[in-house]
Amino acid sequence: MKFGIIKSKIDKILLESFSNKNEFKSELKNFQNTILENKNLTRLFWIYDELKNKSDVDSTIVNEYVNETINQYKNIVSKINSKKLKKLQLWVEGVEVENEYTDIDNLFSDSVLTIEQKINSRKKITESLKRKVKQEKESINLPISTMVNIANKTIKNYVQQLDENTKGKLLRFLSSDISEMESKYKVVKESVLNKLTNIKENSEKEVVDKINETILKITNEKFDKLNLFRLEELDSSI
Repeated sequence: MKFGIIKSKIDKILLESFSNKNEFKSELKNFQNTILENKNLTRLFWIYDELKNKSDVDSTIVNEYVNETINQYKNIVSKINSKKLKKLQLWVEGVEVENEYTDIDNLFSDSVLTIEQKINSRKKITESLKRKVKQEKESINLPISTMVNIANKTIKNYVQQLDENTKGKLLRFLSSDISEMESKYKVVKESVLNKLTNIKENSEKEVVDKINETILKITNEKFDKLNLFRLEELDSSI
């Protein structure tokens, strides 16, 4: 089985289980046991995320970037224990999903029968890596079901943008006991707000405006696991 199919199944499992606390906690444990505790599979997982989501790569180095990724892939795959891979396949067995990483699988394929596909996929990946991401703000009235789907995808995208170590930390963090986290959220929130208030006292107006925006946002936020994780990261950085 191509790893892109396996990863597509893992993405679906984690995304669909997010709305159920117990189910999500169970699937995170599976993810930790099959991926995070295996250095090579973790690196492979990260490479697929990079090629799928990374952007703004300088056009003068993008080809070298792709070549280096291919070299890393070959090196990693040669070290993966077949028993570990079998354990991973058993976890995702039975999950029906389309391969979201077909171009990446084609890029890494050694089959002489897919040379044309490999060239086309490399071109698509290269263009995607070079793309410039525009951030636009707009207000759209959407049905509740659509907004729920977008919320889930936002969480997924947030995870994908993290580096390898922080991603593992977040996934382990999300499987923690929720009652303890609710109490901790209040403490961390108060700590962050106090620190931001102290910082703005000696800051220039432009910085003060930004800090006030952040304070207002944090003040109005409600508890959830992702907000607690973000607050803890902010608290440790200020």
